[in-house]
This record gives sequence, structure tokens and C-alpha cells, in this order.
Amino acid sequence: MIKYLPVSTLLLFVLLSSCASYQSMTHVSFYPLSSSGNEPMRSDHVNTFFTEDVLDFPYRKIGRIEITGEPEVAPEYLFRKMQYEAWKRGANAVIEVQELRAFDEFNVNPVSGSLHTYTGIAVYVYEDASYIAQYGDNPDLSFVQMVENPARYFGTIKSEEAVQTALTLTYFGLILATELLDDDDDSCPSE
Repeated sequence: MIKYLPVSTLLLFVLLSSCASYQSMTHVSFYPLSSSGNEPMRSDHVNTFFTEDVLDFPYRKIGRIEITGEPEVAPEYLFRKMQYEAWKRGANAVIEVQELRAFDEFNVNPVSGSLHTYTGIAVYVYEDASYIAQYGDNPDLSFVQMVENPARYFGTIKSEEAVQTALTLTYFGLILATELLDDDDDSCPSE
């Protein structure tokens, strides 16, 4: 019985570690670009502007954000996480958002493959009438809920994976039980 326990324990560990949350599959770095000294005021939205977007409004840079995620992490989650990190620091926009495509040993996970890396600059936009007319004034903090509870948003996608994991665990459990029962039968003297 003991000889099968380490193999089954290893299999169980591998299966459970594949069920990691989105939070543990991402890494965020923040590099301050200014020191305001004030407590950040949180906005009711964070707009996103990509590198090719024309920025025709005044803003103050807060910091550069870099977010990296495993291949399994949805790009939408990474963008929302970037908004969240900017929002926590008092930004109401992220500008110059781009995907880094560095194909080197630092951008590849040896187990799962290429990592997704995005960068942007968290800024505070001075929202005047022309900015609001062009980009709107629609409160949207859905990114906070998505980052703090990704299972709620990605649960339907993950439900098929959960069923597959449950079936796999059941399969390995049956194999383990069968091996343990067979091992017990071998240890009993036959009459």
C-alpha cells in the first residue's frame, strides 16, 4: 500500500496545482513616475488608450504598470487588472498600453509556454468638458469586481475545466482505490 501512496499524492498535487486562480497566475509591477505625497483620490472609471491612440488632453503621469500573465489567463483579465492597479493609485486612465512581444528566456514559462506581458502608464487626466464630450463620463468599476472575484466572470469558461478536473480526480481516485484493494488482497494468506 505504501508504494502507491507517493505516486498518487504526486498526481493529486499536479492536478490541484493546475487549478490555480487567476491572481496567482499574474504578476504586476508598478514603477512610480511622480511623487505627489497625497493620498490618491479614486475615480469612478479608468479609460484605456493604446500606443496608437492620439492623446489630445492634459494629464499627469503617476507610474508605469507592467503586467504578466500565464498563457491560460484571458487578455481581458490582464487589461482589467491593469485598470485596477492604476485605479488603486488614483489614476483615471492608462495610456500607451501595448503588448510586449519579447521572445527570450525571461518571457517563457518552461511548463506552460509564452507569457502575456502588457505595459501602460497610469495617468490622472484633467477631465474638462471637451474630454467628457469625446470620451464620456460613464462610471464603470466593473474591473474592480472582475479582479477581486474572477471566478464570477470567468466561471462559465472555467466550468468545463472544473468538470474535466473532477472527472480526472475521480478516475485517479478509482485507480488508487483499486490498487489499494488489490494490494490488500495480495497480503492476505489464501486458505
